[in-house]
Amino acid sequence: MNAKTTAPSQLSKILYVELINEKDSVKKLVKLPLISGITWGDFKLTDSLGEGNYRIRAYTNYMRNFGTEFFFDKTIKIGNSWANKVFTKTDYTFTKENNVNKIEATIHFEDKNGIAYKESEVSYDVQLDYRSVAKGKAKTNLSGDAVINFTSNQMLANKSGRIVATLTLENKQKVVKTIPITSTSNDVDVQFLPEGGSMIENLPQKIAVKAINASGNGENIKGVIVDETGVEITSFETTYLGMGNFVFNAQPGKNYT
Repeated sequence: MNAKTTAPSQLSKILYVELINEKDSVKKLVKLPLISGITWGDFKLTDSLGEGNYRIRAYTNYMRNFGTEFFFDKTIKIGNSWANKVFTKTDYTFTKENNVNKIEATIHFEDKNGIAYKESEVSYDVQLDYRSVAKGKAKTNLSGDAVINFTSNQMLANKSGRIVATLTLENKQKVVKTIPITSTSNDVDVQFLPEGGSMIENLPQKIAVKAINASGNGENIKGVIVDETGVEITSFETTYLGMGNFVFNAQPGKNYT
């Protein structure tokens, strides 16, 4: 769709959708015809496709002109629910200290009936961009949650972060689960891009806004512009792909935040 009007786009006739594994290899590619910016389709998953974390990436030829950060990109899990004994859900919290990102991952372990694996041993290996950055052991609490802490001083470059967690069951059987890490920070990079490249005093101008999160994807944000006295001048927000715009009339000799 058109980012400014949200109307269906007529620029492209084909949508390319890829299924990408943890090694950044494209396992499946489908080409879907677009009619007034709308299409639908699916992937046929074969028995030979292994369990794990996969990315769905979608784009048109026109979108290639603006870089992969504008592609649709989402990480999903693919698994065998019939044979699976352990299911996980992970929540992340982010803090920063001395420019180092501190990440806390809380992994919940339960069986297919929703019963938590209590007081069970968990060994883990945290991998960022194909490198191991933290290894250790943890234990689930009475709610089936295990907490893993690690640090990172850089954003993910290849969207390939993961936690390989091994849960030991009561019968000493070990079950390995691979959990995706799609971000190591909750930072958002916001850029303001004035029409024509420069701000001009006493002239209403359209200002484009671009917001990108630590995963390299567009982020929906809201904000306000205030003058040096704290008076709100205007507001803005980003929507599809983290892009938006607003009209602003800068006055001579004034500072804005």
